[in-house]
Amino acid sequence: MTKKVAVIGGGISGLIATKICLEEGLDVTCFEKSDDICGLWNYHETVEDSRPSIYATTTIIASKEFMAFSDYPPPKEAANYMHHSDVLKYFKSYVDNFGLMKFVRLRHYVERVEEADDYNETGCWQITVKNLEKDTVFSLRFDFVLIATGHHCFPRIPMFKGLDLFKGTVIHTHDYKTPFNYRNKNVLVIGVGNSGLDIGVDICRLSKQTYLSTRRGVWVYGRMASGGLPVELLYINRFMGLVPKQIFGRIGKSVANSRFDHSLYGLMPDFLPNQVYPSVCDDLPISLLTGRIKVKPDIVNFTENGVEFSDNTFVELDAVVLATGYLIKFPFLSKKIIEEKNDQYPMYKYIFPPHHKHHSMAFIGYLQAVGPLNPISELQSRYALKVFKQEKRLPCEQVMINDIKRVRDEIDQWYYKSERHTIQADFQQYLDDIASLIGVYPKIFKRIFTDPKLAFALMFGPVLPYHYRIDGPHSWPKARDMTLTVWERVRYPLNFKEETSTENGILKYVIPISMVSMLSAFYMKNHFHW
Repeated sequence: MTKKVAVIGGGISGLIATKICLEEGLDVTCFEKSDDICGLWNYHETVEDSRPSIYATTTIIASKEFMAFSDYPPPKEAANYMHHSDVLKYFKSYVDNFGLMKFVRLRHYVERVEEADDYNETGCWQITVKNLEKDTVFSLRFDFVLIATGHHCFPRIPMFKGLDLFKGTVIHTHDYKTPFNYRNKNVLVIGVGNSGLDIGVDICRLSKQTYLSTRRGVWVYGRMASGGLPVELLYINRFMGLVPKQIFGRIGKSVANSRFDHSLYGLMPDFLPNQVYPSVCDDLPISLLTGRIKVKPDIVNFTENGVEFSDNTFVELDAVVLATGYLIKFPFLSKKIIEEKNDQYPMYKYIFPPHHKHHSMAFIGYLQAVGPLNPISELQSRYALKVFKQEKRLPCEQVMINDIKRVRDEIDQWYYKSERHTIQADFQQYLDDIASLIGVYPKIFKRIFTDPKLAFALMFGPVLPYHYRIDGPHSWPKARDMTLTVWERVRYPLNFKEETSTENGILKYVIPISMVSMLSAFYMKNHFHW
């Protein structure tokens, strides 16, 4: 009898999980509370509680090849960094291509997920669902559950002294859509993550003055690397992953400061770029240079009409935007199933709660890395399904707990302490780790003599989702070609005229960066002691 899987959440992680369930031959049902799929990337002009939200100008910060589905590439005509409307088209074409919609129940809200009466023997789950269209409640039994509700639903609202006295408007970035309400106003954006910088730049074009408040500073990168190519395609590869973290961090510092001197504008942090989740904003430097945005330090307190900062300055304000991140919550789960500990949900590989008697529940997409979520959610889903089908076994509970502690200690030792770093991982290392566990890590060294062109691309080229469809179960015949022709698809929408081979394109940009990395490593080794 075919096993039944419930996927909770019809955002992109939930849709990926649904597709992997079908790939593994399971009977899947995906529950989505809203009236459409794709979650965060399905833009709405209105805001709903507990539903992810983006603003009108949102453009993805991961280039199309970097965030591609492993067996369904984006159109070559698509921009390298797509507007949210184009991202939604790509995601929905993925759904259509694999026929996923017939497995999705829209307007179905999961109220509770509980252990079935015979859970100790079977590992099954009982799910209570409300049909929002018919206003009816029913219960279903499933063998497995994949939870993919995302972590951009519940805004984190910090308490600032005097904010309750402030008579201007206060919103969280979750509620921001367009800048028109801020015309000719003095606006403070608190927080310098991706959304904070984007919204600050968006508002400053119409506002009287926009301020950015940051406690620690931030490293800011642009989407475009030297030469005009997507920055992550040049710097995130397996060779660079071998560079010691201190050295890679100093390289990242040099790259960021070559764009603009962070100390000149009061943004210089006292940590390296890879000790924090960096921010991406192309227009911030010119907004700072023209004075449309002014950087301010930490907040001391608000008054009825303004705010005092830690540098003893005061500015009058009309509006405040809180770019203060989100909380991770699972309101449909009891603490017995998953419990928050110090703003963290301890899970093995960020997927499995170690204390479950039966590992028939997995969490998909609850991880933050300097890279897109799509390939992470895809490999997590593939791993979870292999465990569900008992084709892969998890370690014993104590080994998983020890591994969770090891990862937590490494994060605490390297990253500065912040709510942003409770689910942090290294993008390339995490992907390769999960891929190795399920037998889909590409056999690089085996190909040095049998397929040197592919071996070179796998080692020195960008880490691409297609890499994990070259070898192992559910491989994709086109994965090799997609890996080798990536630069052609990157150049296609750029009006590229010169006839240059793919190999030359890779060599032109990747080898110089690799050489700089090696020289930097030797220099640091001889001049610094870590």
